[in-house]
Amino acid sequence: MVLFTDQNRKELKRRFRKDLKKEILFSLFTTNPSLLTIPGRECPGCPRAQELLEEISGLSPKIHLKIHNYFDALEPRRQYAIDKIPAIVTESEGANRLVFYGIPQGYQLSVFLDGMERMSRDVRSLANTTRKGFSKIDRLVTLRIFVSSNSITAASVAKLAQAAALESHLISAEI
Repeated sequence: MVLFTDQNRKELKRRFRKDLKKEILFSLFTTNPSLLTIPGRECPGCPRAQELLEEISGLSPKIHLKIHNYFDALEPRRQYAIDKIPAIVTESEGANRLVFYGIPQGYQLSVFLDGMERMSRDVRSLANTTRKGFSKIDRLVTLRIFVSSNSITAASVAKLAQAAALESHLISAEI
Protein backbone atom coordinates (compact mmCIF):
# COMPACT_ATOMS: atom_id res chain seq x y z
CA MET A 1 0.00 0.00 0.00
CA VAL A 2 1.37 3.42 -0.96
CA LEU A 3 1.07 5.95 1.84
CA PHE A 4 2.70 8.94 0.14
CA THR A 5 1.81 10.51 -3.18
CA ASP A 6 4.48 10.67 -5.89
CA GLN A 7 4.93 14.38 -5.12
CA ASN A 8 5.33 13.66 -1.37
CA ARG A 9 7.91 10.96 -2.10
CA LYS A 10 9.91 13.30 -4.37
CA GLU A 11 9.87 16.03 -1.73
CA LEU A 12 10.90 13.63 1.05
CA LYS A 13 13.72 12.17 -1.07
CA ARG A 14 15.01 15.69 -1.77
CA ARG A 15 14.66 16.65 1.89
CA PHE A 16 16.47 13.51 3.09
CA ARG A 17 19.25 13.89 0.51
CA LYS A 18 19.81 17.46 1.72
CA ASP A 19 19.24 17.08 5.46
CA LEU A 20 20.39 13.61 6.51
CA LYS A 21 24.08 13.59 7.40
CA LYS A 22 24.43 10.45 9.54
CA GLU A 23 22.77 7.05 9.18
CA ILE A 24 19.41 6.57 10.89
CA LEU A 25 18.16 3.26 12.28
CA PHE A 26 14.49 2.66 13.00
CA SER A 27 13.81 -0.31 15.28
CA LEU A 28 10.14 -1.20 15.03
CA PHE A 29 8.58 -3.35 17.74
CA THR A 30 5.51 -5.00 16.27
CA THR A 31 3.73 -8.34 15.95
CA ASN A 32 3.89 -10.85 13.15
CA PRO A 33 0.84 -10.76 10.91
CA SER A 34 -1.39 -13.73 11.60
CA LEU A 35 -4.85 -14.93 10.74
CA LEU A 36 -5.15 -16.15 14.33
CA THR A 37 -5.67 -13.46 16.97
CA ILE A 38 -4.36 -14.26 20.42
CA PRO A 39 -6.15 -12.23 23.11
CA GLY A 40 -3.81 -9.63 24.61
CA ARG A 41 -1.53 -9.68 21.57
CA GLU A 42 -3.64 -7.68 19.15
CA CYS A 43 -2.03 -4.70 17.48
CA PRO A 44 -4.29 -3.13 14.88
CA GLY A 45 -1.81 -0.30 14.21
CA CYS A 46 1.26 -2.52 13.76
CA PRO A 47 0.86 -3.29 10.03
CA ARG A 48 0.35 0.39 9.18
CA ALA A 49 3.35 1.46 11.28
CA GLN A 50 5.49 -1.10 9.46
CA GLU A 51 4.22 0.04 6.05
CA LEU A 52 5.00 3.65 6.91
CA LEU A 53 8.55 2.88 8.07
CA GLU A 54 9.21 0.65 5.06
CA GLU A 55 8.13 3.47 2.77
CA ILE A 56 10.21 6.09 4.62
CA SER A 57 13.30 3.85 4.76
CA GLY A 58 12.97 3.23 1.02
CA LEU A 59 13.39 6.95 0.34
CA SER A 60 17.04 7.22 1.45
CA PRO A 61 20.03 4.88 1.62
CA LYS A 62 20.84 6.49 4.99
CA ILE A 63 17.65 5.21 6.63
CA HIS A 64 17.55 1.60 7.84
CA LEU A 65 14.76 -0.44 9.38
CA LYS A 66 15.03 -3.33 11.80
CA ILE A 67 11.83 -5.13 12.74
CA HIS A 68 11.44 -6.91 16.09
CA ASN A 69 8.57 -9.14 17.08
CA TYR A 70 7.58 -7.63 20.43
CA PHE A 71 6.75 -11.00 21.99
CA ASP A 72 9.97 -12.72 20.84
CA ALA A 73 12.60 -9.96 21.12
CA LEU A 74 12.97 -9.89 24.90
CA GLU A 75 16.52 -8.54 25.02
CA PRO A 76 15.94 -5.60 22.63
CA ARG A 77 12.70 -4.84 24.50
CA ARG A 78 14.63 -4.65 27.77
CA GLN A 79 17.46 -2.67 26.19
CA TYR A 80 15.07 0.00 24.87
CA ALA A 81 12.54 -0.30 27.75
CA ILE A 82 9.67 -0.87 25.30
CA ASP A 83 6.36 -1.74 26.92
CA LYS A 84 3.76 -1.02 24.20
CA ILE A 85 3.33 -1.65 20.49
CA PRO A 86 3.78 -0.44 17.88
CA ALA A 87 6.94 1.25 19.13
CA ILE A 88 9.53 2.97 16.96
CA VAL A 89 13.01 3.61 18.32
CA THR A 90 15.02 6.09 16.23
CA GLU A 91 18.80 6.04 16.61
CA SER A 92 21.84 7.64 15.04
CA GLU A 93 25.52 7.43 15.93
CA GLY A 94 26.43 9.71 18.81
CA ALA A 95 22.85 10.79 19.54
CA ASN A 96 20.33 9.82 22.18
CA ARG A 97 17.52 7.65 20.90
CA LEU A 98 13.94 8.77 20.47
CA VAL A 99 10.91 6.53 21.10
CA PHE A 100 7.58 6.96 19.38
CA TYR A 101 4.61 4.80 20.37
CA GLY A 102 1.83 4.33 17.84
CA ILE A 103 1.74 5.47 14.23
CA PRO A 104 3.28 8.85 13.38
CA GLN A 105 0.51 10.46 11.36
CA GLY A 106 -1.06 13.87 10.97
CA TYR A 107 0.94 16.56 12.76
CA GLN A 108 2.95 13.86 14.54
CA LEU A 109 4.48 12.67 11.26
CA SER A 110 6.24 16.00 10.83
CA VAL A 111 7.46 15.83 14.45
CA PHE A 112 8.73 12.29 13.85
CA LEU A 113 10.58 13.23 10.64
CA ASP A 114 11.95 16.44 12.16
CA GLY A 115 13.36 14.54 15.16
CA MET A 116 15.01 12.04 12.84
CA GLU A 117 16.58 14.82 10.76
CA ARG A 118 17.81 16.80 13.79
CA MET A 119 19.31 13.61 15.18
CA SER A 120 21.09 12.88 11.90
CA ARG A 121 22.54 16.40 11.71
CA ASP A 122 23.37 16.79 15.43
CA VAL A 123 21.23 19.92 15.51
CA ARG A 124 20.54 21.41 18.92
CA SER A 125 17.51 23.68 18.86
CA LEU A 126 17.19 24.77 22.48
CA ALA A 127 18.22 28.15 23.87
CA ASN A 128 21.54 28.32 25.72
CA THR A 129 19.82 29.05 29.05
CA THR A 130 17.70 25.92 28.65
CA ARG A 131 20.75 23.87 27.72
CA LYS A 132 22.57 25.15 30.82
CA GLY A 133 19.58 24.16 32.95
CA PHE A 134 19.62 20.66 31.48
CA SER A 135 23.31 20.34 32.33
CA LYS A 136 22.31 20.43 36.03
CA ILE A 137 20.19 17.27 35.70
CA ASP A 138 21.90 14.47 37.63
CA ARG A 139 19.54 11.51 37.18
CA LEU A 140 17.50 9.87 34.44
CA VAL A 141 14.37 11.74 33.37
CA THR A 142 11.72 10.36 31.02
CA LEU A 143 9.39 12.78 29.26
CA ARG A 144 6.18 10.97 28.27
CA ILE A 145 4.09 13.04 25.91
CA PHE A 146 0.59 11.86 25.05
CA VAL A 147 -0.49 13.19 21.68
CA SER A 148 -3.22 13.02 19.08
CA SER A 149 -2.51 13.17 15.37
CA ASN A 150 -4.61 16.30 14.82
CA SER A 151 -3.30 18.53 17.63
CA ILE A 152 -0.84 21.27 16.71
CA THR A 153 -0.22 21.97 20.41
CA ALA A 154 0.66 18.33 21.09
CA ALA A 155 3.02 18.39 18.11
CA SER A 156 4.83 21.43 19.53
CA VAL A 157 5.20 19.79 22.94
CA ALA A 158 6.41 16.54 21.35
CA LYS A 159 9.00 18.46 19.33
CA LEU A 160 10.24 20.17 22.49
CA ALA A 161 10.51 16.83 24.32
CA GLN A 162 12.54 15.41 21.43
CA ALA A 163 14.85 18.44 21.51
CA ALA A 164 15.37 17.91 25.25
CA ALA A 165 16.17 14.21 24.72
CA LEU A 166 18.69 15.05 22.00
CA GLU A 167 20.31 17.58 24.33
CA SER A 168 21.06 15.37 27.34
CA HIS A 169 21.87 11.68 27.69
CA LEU A 170 19.94 11.74 30.97
CA ILE A 171 16.68 12.75 29.28
CA SER A 172 14.58 10.37 27.21
CA ALA A 173 11.44 11.26 25.29
CA GLU A 174 8.54 8.91 24.67
CA ILE A 175 5.87 10.26 22.35
